[in-house]
Amino acid sequence: RPAFTYRPTDAELDRIERNLEANLARGQRETARVLDESVRAANRVGRNNLMDMWIGKTEQEFVRTWGTPDRVENGSDGSRTLYLHRGERVQGLNVYGHVVSDVNNRCDITVLTMDGYIRDYATQGATCAQQLR
Repeated sequence: RPAFTYRPTDAELDRIERNLEANLARGQRETARVLDESVRAANRVGRNNLMDMWIGKTEQEFVRTWGTPDRVENGSDGSRTLYLHRGERVQGLNVYGHVVSDVNNRCDITVLTMDGYIRDYATQGATCAQQLR
């Protein structure tokens, strides 16, 4: 029969639809993986071997080792963001209350968890390299 007169059966249409859905799901998974890797690559500045070893470990292990986070935010997608602050910022004041010295010994650590596992982290602060060895 000529191609333009052929009408596929319901079984053939179902098979074609399942193949299209499988290809779409595979494409979405690959896109999510590439975007996730891109975000992680953009966040590589200030990466730290000590923190890198926590990726893939459980949130419970992390909290047991590092202590209770200073703040936790729950995301709508089931993610949790843990905020930890290490060190301190010391300001020297003169008798008039004016700042005469400012020593920032802080390291702020942000940890992203998904389904109870560490997915990524970011560090910010003047002394993170010294504090996170």
